[in-house]
Amino acid sequence: MRISPRLTALLTTATLLCGCTTAGAYRPGFVAATQAEETERRTQSLLLEGAGQQVQLIGVLELNRHSTSLAAVTPQGMVLFSVDQTARHTNVQRHPDLPAFVDIEQVLADVRLVNWPTDALRTTLRRRAELHEDEDSRGVVYRGELISEARFEPSIQAWHTARLHNLQRGYRLTVRSI
Repeated sequence: MRISPRLTALLTTATLLCGCTTAGAYRPGFVAATQAEETERRTQSLLLEGAGQQVQLIGVLELNRHSTSLAAVTPQGMVLFSVDQTARHTNVQRHPDLPAFVDIEQVLADVRLVNWPTDALRTTLRRRAELHEDEDSRGVVYRGELISEARFEPSIQAWHTARLHNLQRGYRLTVRSI
């Protein structure tokens, strides 16, 4: 699956004109979740809800100190998107059947909010953005406004389910450990 540069430019321009991204709170680029050389793999159930639609996916998150990859497949095995990120590039692949409300790079940022250690997350934030955390929740505040919040069950330290509400984008993401 290959997305033409023209379509990518059109989608990027539309997103910027709508002002509908939380990327303003985050610095662009790669942030390592770990300093390990070995790749860690996490398989998680991802339920995305937005624009009156639901998408149930199985996410395979692979991370090490040099890269992060997230591939999302349907329960039937069809890959709907993948994103690979290193310090030098971000490569996004999108299947045409993926609903339009799903912003792949934003999903990766929200999966980071759920999975990354607090110290690593803080390095991703821009000036005027803050990470708030307590025993069972974590949120990003940008310019005084809560833009994204994750609630962990039973707690951040021992979670099996995280329910994230991205207020700025108007969608929800439920992440469950498999």
